[in-house]
Amino acid sequence: EPLELTFPRVEPVFGGEFERESGAPSGFAESEITLSISQVIELGGKRAKRVALAEEEKQLVQWDYEAARADVIAETARTFVDVLVAQERIKQERDLVALAEDVARTMAARVDAGQVSPLENNRAQIAESTTAIALANAEREHRIAQARLAAQWGGTQVLYTEVAGDLDGVSPVAPIEQLIERLEVNPDLARWATELAVRDARFHLERAKRIPDPEVVFGVKRQGIAGRSVSQIGSDTDGALSFSQTDVDSDRDAEYSVLLGVSMALPIFDRNQGNIAEAEALASKASEERRGAAVAVHAALVESRETAEAAYAELQSLEDDVLAKARETVEKTREGYELGKFSYLDVLDAQRTLFDAQISRLDALTRYHAAMVEIERLTGQAPVIEE
Repeated sequence: EPLELTFPRVEPVFGGEFERESGAPSGFAESEITLSISQVIELGGKRAKRVALAEEEKQLVQWDYEAARADVIAETARTFVDVLVAQERIKQERDLVALAEDVARTMAARVDAGQVSPLENNRAQIAESTTAIALANAEREHRIAQARLAAQWGGTQVLYTEVAGDLDGVSPVAPIEQLIERLEVNPDLARWATELAVRDARFHLERAKRIPDPEVVFGVKRQGIAGRSVSQIGSDTDGALSFSQTDVDSDRDAEYSVLLGVSMALPIFDRNQGNIAEAEALASKASEERRGAAVAVHAALVESRETAEAAYAELQSLEDDVLAKARETVEKTREGYELGKFSYLDVLDAQRTLFDAQISRLDALTRYHAAMVEIERLTGQAPVIEE
């Protein structure tokens, strides 16, 4: 007979227990959030020294502004003189052109009459062309000076035809001793007293930075706590699978704590030695730089005064000697020409000599007024420009 084997039935039983955290899905359930503020407490009077330095630097900026303002006024005065001189030069060149044209016409008539050689007519025509070229150059220089003057007040177009001024208004130059006394108000020199104060204030500020500043920190720290759940999985006698979950500590609040701290850097290797040494060197250097600036201004003042004095002496000599004799020569030559004692070329030569002396006087006036503008700039007495 067949052999039968019988095995007892074994019922499967499943069971177990595990825990899992049930924090927020964003992942911040157990995050730490810290909110803090900090304040640096300055020691060694740093704030007061920094304010003092700022005040001195503000005063130094004011002096630099005054120096720049004086430069602009002086440059405008120089350009104004250039325009005025260019106007006078055009007038003289036009007189020379008229004289040359008169000579050319006279020579042409005399050549036609057979009184002089045609070579004399060539000389007259050359002189006429030369004076015309000189007039064109004078007009070009006048336009350039006008454009420069307009640029001084920010203009791009020349909206005036001429300027009014008195070039003949000259006077003896003040002695050098009086001019040196006025150098105290020169902004280029007056600024150095403030410059010394600025560098001294910066040196004391850098010395104060040797002392470290403590930093106080205050804050609040929040630490979140995630809830936990216990899950159970099992089966009953019939083999049915069962599942249960129990929450644990789901109602616990986050933990908060107060933070309070003080920190301070230890100046073991860095005691601001480099900045202190630099500030000390600049403070020591300032006195020498001030002396150098004073010497440069003094030399410029002496040079400008010598130029003005030489130009003034030249003007006196031209007016009292050269121009007076040139005018007298022209008058007598014309009288002699009418009496037949002199030729017409003698009259023209005398007239040209007078024009040359007038041009020399105009050049001397240019040097005089340019030097006086520089003297006024160096002594802090910038000229007043009226529109």
